[in-house]
Amino acid sequence: MSFPKRMIAAAALGGAVLLLAACASPQSSTDTSDDPTQTVTEFLQSVQDGEYASALKLSTSSPADVACEPLAQNDQEGGGVNALKVADVTVSGDTATAEVSYYSGGEISESLELTRADGSWRVVLPESYRIALAFDAPVVAEADVNDGLCSVAVVDGAVDMVAWPGNYRIGITDPTGVLERFDEFLYAVPSGEVVGTVDPLALEAVPEVSLNDVASRADPLLGAAMAACIDSAFTGPTCPAGVIGADAPTGDAADLVTGQYSWIDRVWTDDGETWRFETRPGSISITTGGTPSVVEFTTTGTLSTDTNGDLVVDVDQS
Repeated sequence: MSFPKRMIAAAALGGAVLLLAACASPQSSTDTSDDPTQTVTEFLQSVQDGEYASALKLSTSSPADVACEPLAQNDQEGGGVNALKVADVTVSGDTATAEVSYYSGGEISESLELTRADGSWRVVLPESYRIALAFDAPVVAEADVNDGLCSVAVVDGAVDMVAWPGNYRIGITDPTGVLERFDEFLYAVPSGEVVGTVDPLALEAVPEVSLNDVASRADPLLGAAMAACIDSAFTGPTCPAGVIGADAPTGDAADLVTGQYSWIDRVWTDDGETWRFETRPGSISITTGGTPSVVEFTTTGTLSTDTNGDLVVDVDQS
């Protein structure tokens, strides 16, 4: 099934698509109005038409509040809402409440708050007009919206971004290219409902399938790093702690090293920008001053990719 690159039609979550009802609206304007009913009606019509810059001008928010830049611009592909109705507007001084309804993957009824300043009314975007994602640990990731409409960086393990009513395809990607990720789901605004097998507020920072994939790609690289350590007579930068200063080895890695020392067991980030790793334990037979011993070790380091997208393993120097 294919989806539009911008706003995904509300029918993507299932259910019959209702015919667009005529929205009794005065002539559209990007200026706020001294009539709260006119303001909220024009606001909803702008959202329906994909005129998001116009909708923002009718609200208390600004383009700076919208992390996904196209969702702050006009001339976008609409279709997220239809069958708009403004049922009732109650005014109390410089605040007002509008009871509205529309169709977006189902019948939505909500209250929109408005505030008046300098004689003009503006809509206060409700907290439900957003996409909220959270991870179970710090992560290096971006949220791709609608197949490349925009990418929003995950900060402190979360994304909390303004989004208009409608349905969005969300894909989680790793901008470093280290982790191959397969998280993809449909996210409905304002309900927060998801079509997919993930909980958007409990996403895995490092899914098991991604960990196994990067461990498989790193395995030969870490094996080569150990071989380089042995070739350097235990003086190279890729040698585990505890072997520096040992007597020159008399065998190769296959003879001296045991265990799954080249298989990554854990991947994490400390800064939200780079990936760190730690391998499963291994052991290496060495001789120091003529006395044989066995040193147990794990390898840690940093993962990245080169300009060709190939994995690069930088082993921490002992």
